Amino acid sequence: MLFPLFCAVSAVAAGITAVNMGLFGGAAGVLWFLLLGFGYFVLLTLLWLLPLVIFSFTVDQSKPAGKHQKLIRSALAETLLLLFSICRVRIHVSGIDMVPTDSRYLFTSNHISIFDPLASLIVMRKKDMTFISKKENMSRPVIGNLMHAAGMLPIDRENDRSAVRTVVQAAKLMKDDYTSVGLYPEGYTNRQPNTVLLPFRDGSLKTAQKAGVPVVVAVIRGSNRVHFPEVLLRWKTEIRLDFLTVIPAEEVCSVSTHELGEKMWKIMYRELTGEECESIPATAKENEM
Repeated sequence: MLFPLFCAVSAVAAGITAVNMGLFGGAAGVLWFLLLGFGYFVLLTLLWLLPLVIFSFTVDQSKPAGKHQKLIRSALAETLLLLFSICRVRIHVSGIDMVPTDSRYLFTSNHISIFDPLASLIVMRKKDMTFISKKENMSRPVIGNLMHAAGMLPIDRENDRSAVRTVVQAAKLMKDDYTSVGLYPEGYTNRQPNTVLLPFRDGSLKTAQKAGVPVVVAVIRGSNRVHFPEVLLRWKTEIRLDFLTVIPAEEVCSVSTHELGEKMWKIMYRELTGEECESIPATAKENEM
């Protein structure tokens, strides 16, 4: 982990510098030590980020992601963990032991913030997983190119034909045992204060059916509280990512996407509200991909 490593290196460097400069002694010495440590920490962080930024300018999104996707994903996850630690954002995880280790899988969750995939990528950084993300994210400076290099798959939510191509591409990645894939079946970020869970776009679940892989069902809470610069002023911001169940590949492939989406929706709703739901919002053709 970069954060404790950078802290340790910064403290050692600050101590050596303070000794060499004769700055130790009393409150002034402690202040100098803290200022030097902070300065070294900032320097180390910038030195880590600089190569990623420079690398992003070499990425051509018109070409397929290169062979080093896993390495870039790992670097991104470690960078995100560093930035979350600096902002004192803590991620609490439960149930991750149920995630398959002997097969690829489709990771699914509710979607309440742009920070959901970032938090999930941090938690799953040792499990080799990429995400399907809205195409608009790929046009963001630096970030978009890094996402492409890390193998993230863009999806055009307003173009069904293009979306189907993304589904097929994601299924192939899992079927070929290249990587697992994460997506949000709601399709959009839920910003409706009185709605716990949006209707699912069931067609996105064809990804798992085409690949013949299990579906991991999870819920995330608290990521919608991460706002800049307010998050820097809080002592701590907490996010929870709870893994609820894994639907076996056999069951995934034996039911319709509507039936699969209905089961997943009820599981997430029960976890988020503590209540059972007999009837769920329509997930018919208007939500199909």
